Amino acid sequence: LRNQKKYREGLAAADEGEQILLASGNKLHLGYIYSIKADILRGLGDKPAFMEYARKCYDLAVELQDELTIAQGLEKLGRAHLEAGNMAQARKLFEESLEMAQKINFPTVIFSNYANLRDWYLLQKDFVRANTYEELFQAGRDSVFNAGMAEKVADAQTRYETEKKEAEIQRQRAELLNQRLYIFGLLGGLVLFILAAFFIYNRYRARKKAELDAAIIREQQLGLNAVIEAQEGERKRIAKDLHDGIAQELVALKLGFNLLQNKLRRVAPSEAEGLDGLLGQLDNSCQEVRSIAHTMVPPTLEQHGLVPSLELLLNNVAKPAGLNYRIEEMNWPASLDEK
Repeated sequence: LRNQKKYREGLAAADEGEQILLASGNKLHLGYIYSIKADILRGLGDKPAFMEYARKCYDLAVELQDELTIAQGLEKLGRAHLEAGNMAQARKLFEESLEMAQKINFPTVIFSNYANLRDWYLLQKDFVRANTYEELFQAGRDSVFNAGMAEKVADAQTRYETEKKEAEIQRQRAELLNQRLYIFGLLGGLVLFILAAFFIYNRYRARKKAELDAAIIREQQLGLNAVIEAQEGERKRIAKDLHDGIAQELVALKLGFNLLQNKLRRVAPSEAEGLDGLLGQLDNSCQEVRSIAHTMVPPTLEQHGLVPSLELLLNNVAKPAGLNYRIEEMNWPASLDEK
């Protein structure tokens, strides 16, 4: 508020701060408040009050033995005496403040005293010395300005370097992130490729296994068909041999025994009767051979099909046993594959 020249608001705030610091006994900060109030009162043009608080600031600084605050207090008190017209006292205070400020290297107070002494010599119409202090004041102000500018430039350079480094760090982080994303993408693509290759390989292996199984089944079927055909051929051959060979020989043998029996009846009837048992056995053998041959290769099955063959089988088996039967056709083909 003081720097903004809002003196009334600043004075109210300083009064409030003064009361708080007096109550707390904080003399160090109280001296700072006295210095601020002195500046505000000077800005308001209240010379007596300005003198009062400049004195309070100086007295408290002496009590605290703080050289910096003492130098400030001497400068403000000297300014108050200058504005009050106490020229000798004002110069004495300015010179004491300048000496102490130079001792502790306090530039602000040094330059303020240069300006105060310039004003003092102007009032004394000593323009040569006034000009000397003006030059000192301007040089000091320029040096402060240059130092401030150098500090600002250094700060700006520092900020620039910091921002540059941060930008470089961000760029490196972005590159690292891109590299990681690229690597993850490659890994993901590789995983997908491996999974796809594994899936395709499994499909291929399953297809080949199915083809192999089908080939094995075909080979087994062909082998089974060959066995069945061989068995069927052998069965037909045996049945044919039984029917055309042994059965015919047995029939011829039976006919020979019948002829022999007829001849014996004329010569020796008793001996002829003895051949009846042998002829019965021979007749049974003929029927058994025919039955075996028909069972192995039923002529009805080959000539008429499955249904008539089943009817004949049931008629020969069930009817003598007194069993009733019925065959229901279910659209069976008239002829079946032998296999």
